[in-house]
Amino acid sequence: FKEYFLEFLMIFLAVTMGFIAENLREHIGNKEKEKKYIIGLVRDLTLDTADASSMIILENELLSHMRSALEIQTEKLHDINIQDTFYLHFLHFFVFEQQFHRNDNTLVQLKNAGSFSIIQKEGVADSIIALNNYYDFLKANNDFYHNDFSRVEDFTSRLIKVPVLPTDSNGWPILPKILNHTEVFTQYDKPLLEQFYSIIKIEKIELETCPPIVQEYKNKATRLLEFLQKKYNLKNE
Repeated sequence: FKEYFLEFLMIFLAVTMGFIAENLREHIGNKEKEKKYIIGLVRDLTLDTADASSMIILENELLSHMRSALEIQTEKLHDINIQDTFYLHFLHFFVFEQQFHRNDNTLVQLKNAGSFSIIQKEGVADSIIALNNYYDFLKANNDFYHNDFSRVEDFTSRLIKVPVLPTDSNGWPILPKILNHTEVFTQYDKPLLEQFYSIIKIEKIELETCPPIVQEYKNKATRLLEFLQKKYNLKNE
């Protein structure tokens, strides 16, 4: 009996120690993965805050061109010089659709791996999910703006010679710096022009909501960035 008991005890201890060792190894591995993911998130959030600042500037620039274009009365578009001025403002918001898109490489990896479970520090997973939910709201707002942008784009061909612009090495259109007595309108039907202006106004109203939303995303991303750096001691990452 003593021999059986001793053998059982040795097997029990071996299995228990193996189980503990495996759990410890898994715990250490998960901690390493967790920190790796957090470092990636910190880098993405750092890029997000910089990109958000740039996007706010670009969106406000488009709004400025929209306001300048809409200040020109439709009755004055017959004047070729005034038409040139309208067209230069118009090209900016006709060609460029400015939308903020986050850097989500690490977040996509986390979701695909189902690895939110390895994030153990209190409040971290909830904070990441909260920012993700706000970004979903930002994307929904972008969709409204995109639809209005497309409406202006579709309507333009009814009134204006749609421009074919040269592009730079990155494929971005190059806008002309000045037009000189160049007629671009194909007709001057007042009801049609008023409808055109109304569609631009709707796009402007939707675009006006974008900078504050992007700014709020930047604020939330900055707070999350500081929270993660503090939680994981990543000030130098």
